[in-house]
Amino acid sequence: MREGRDYTIRYNKNILPGRYEAFLAEYIEILKNRFPNSNFKLLGAAFEGNALLKAECAYKGGGKVIGEGSVAIEVEDGNIADYYLRVSEFVNIALASASIESALDPQFEILRNYIAGRYKAITGKDLAVPQDPVEAVSYLRALVMLLPKAKPISAEEQDARNRAMLELLHNA
Repeated sequence: MREGRDYTIRYNKNILPGRYEAFLAEYIEILKNRFPNSNFKLLGAAFEGNALLKAECAYKGGGKVIGEGSVAIEVEDGNIADYYLRVSEFVNIALASASIESALDPQFEILRNYIAGRYKAITGKDLAVPQDPVEAVSYLRALVMLLPKAKPISAEEQDARNRAMLELLHNA
């Protein structure tokens, strides 16, 4: 993510239940406080397929769109509703991928390594980014994350984890 940019984040209301709306809104407020020279807008949307989040990055003040990024989720087993979705991580990945201007961007390697690191932390697997820089940008901007099989957890437990995450971020 870069300072001095306008970011629009759209979340898929078809996949993220209503209880995630408050979490996302509060997380966006945290980002606004951490990056005061950037603007963040959160919108609910309905996407086809399994896209969880889509982000757009533009030059500040209604300028030209720099990039777009999306994170789609697939699960190895079971129902996505039974998985704890690390939504703040997915937001960060979508914002990072949207921030890539091109394969020639001086920040490209930093953003690519950040996304690959978060991917491994979430899935336990290395991200197979294409070697060709142009293909790599396209790949990172439309990331599909295969979540490993997990023990189902209740909605209440998911909410408790999200509250703990927000408390941690507020205190950081």
